[in-house]
Amino acid sequence: MKQKMKLHPLTLKFSDEFSTLEEPFLKDYYKVSITPIRIFLILGAIMYAAFGVLDSMLMPGQRISIWIIRFIIVGPVLIGTLLASSSKSFERYVQPFLAGVFILAGGGIIFDDRSCPRR
Repeated sequence: MKQKMKLHPLTLKFSDEFSTLEEPFLKDYYKVSITPIRIFLILGAIMYAAFGVLDSMLMPGQRISIWIIRFIIVGPVLIGTLLASSSKSFERYVQPFLAGVFILAGGGIIFDDRSCPRR
């Protein structure tokens, strides 16, 4: 009979007799995913900047607020995260880093949308 793998219900970490699998899994997961993460950070920064230019053409009255969000706040965070991904400690904090980047980037888009005048 096959034994079911047990996961912690909140953290989704391996639990009980499978807890020894957690560290090797995380190391392998990081090794496999770091290259795509870096590629997506680069592409995200390029796309975010490109839409900043497009937004400024479509909403010239909000150009300054759009560029502050895109080029002063979000862009440097994306590039900083890309640079931080080269450090050894990034492996330990990759998930919180990426969660913060996603929240910030999404928040920047929402804020841009709110600064647009409604008709």
